[in-house]
Amino acid sequence: MKIVSVESHILRIPLGDKTFFSSQARFPERNSYLVRIQTDTGLVGWGEGGQYGPPEPVAAVIDHVFAPKLIGRDPTQPVVIWEEIYASSRDFGQKGTYIEAISAVDIALWDISGKAVGLPIVKMLGGPFGNNRILDAVRKDLKGYRETGFDTLKVKIGLLDPSADAERLKVIRETVGPNVTLMVDANHAYSAATAIRMGRLMEKYDI
Repeated sequence: MKIVSVESHILRIPLGDKTFFSSQARFPERNSYLVRIQTDTGLVGWGEGGQYGPPEPVAAVIDHVFAPKLIGRDPTQPVVIWEEIYASSRDFGQKGTYIEAISAVDIALWDISGKAVGLPIVKMLGGPFGNNRILDAVRKDLKGYRETGFDTLKVKIGLLDPSADAERLKVIRETVGPNVTLMVDANHAYSAATAIRMGRLMEKYDI
C-alpha cells in the first residue's frame, strides 16, 4: 500500500454576533483544518489540526513541506513516518504550526492503519482503560462534592469517545441529582461535528 495523494481542506464558519473574546484576541469565526490522505488501494485517512489559530499555516506546511515526503510511502508505518518528518523539521518546527501539521498527518495515517487491519485505533494503541473503574472513582468523588454543598460542577470531557463521555456524564447526573448545574469542557478535543454528536447524546440521556 502506498500514499498517492495528500489534500488540504480548510473549514471556516463566521460567528457573526456570537463572536467571542479571550483576554488578548477576538475570535469572529470557528475554523479547522483537515487533511485527506489517499492510498493506491482506495483506503482514505482523515486527520485534523489547526483548530484554534488560522488553519492556512498548517495547510501550507503539509502541502509544501510534508506532502512531497509522504507520496509513495507506506501509510501503515505511522510511527516511522512521524519520527522522520519530525526529524526533518526539528531545527525550525519543534512546536506550533509544524507540530499541528505533524499531528494531522499522524491522525490520518493511524486512520488508514486501523482500516487496513479492521481494528479500532484504541486497540492498536494498547486498548482502553476499564470504564467501570473510572466510573466508580467518579461516583466516589461526587459524593464528597455533594456532601460539602457544591451546587455547580465543571467536568472535563474529551479524554474518551463521545459515547463514553456521555455515559460518564449520565452517571454524574444520576449521582448528583437534577438540582446541580453541570458544565463541560472538552479542551479542544472535539471537532464541530463531534461536539454536535455529543450534544445529541446529552439530550438523549437527559443530562
